Order: sequence, then C-alpha cells, then structure tokens
Amino acid sequence: MSNWKQASTVRRNLPLQATFEERLSGGSSSILGAAVLSSLLFFGIFGIYIVSAIVIGVLFRALMLLQEIHKQTVPAKDKVNDAYTSYMNEREN
Repeated sequence: MSNWKQASTVRRNLPLQATFEERLSGGSSSILGAAVLSSLLFFGIFGIYIVSAIVIGVLFRALMLLQEIHKQTVPAKDKVNDAYTSYMNEREN
C-alpha cells in the first residue's frame, strides 16, 4: 500500500472528534498570542508601545515574505533580450 493511501485510511479510521481537535489545535496558538498581546495593553503606554512594535514587525515580515514569493513566481523581464529582438526586427525591415 502506498504512503498516501495508508495515510488516508488512517485518517478515515479516526473518530470525528479527533479530526476536529486537529483543526482546533492550529488556532490555539493564535488565540494565545492574541491574549498575550491584549494583556500587554494593560501596562499603559509601555505596553501599547510593545504591542504596536510587535504588530508592525509582523506586518513588515509578512510584506517581505510576499515580496520573496513574488520574486520566485513572477519571472523577471529580460530587457537586454527584448532590446536585441527589437533591434533585429528593425534591422530586417
């Protein structure tokens, strides 16, 4: 039996509650993070400063990751090759 068939049969044999708990476990860390960030707000201006620095840092990192994904998925335009082909087309005409 191949690995993906074996994994799918194992998952089917799990009770419904286990799959629900698997889905829920991914969100528990975000709930915990939100609780920590909101509790920092009670420290006054210092807590607000820390929370805003964390949020801005996370947003900045997300934008950097989006830029990296964009670089890998969208091919760069080769200006030299475009100029050469246009030159050759003009030369032929």
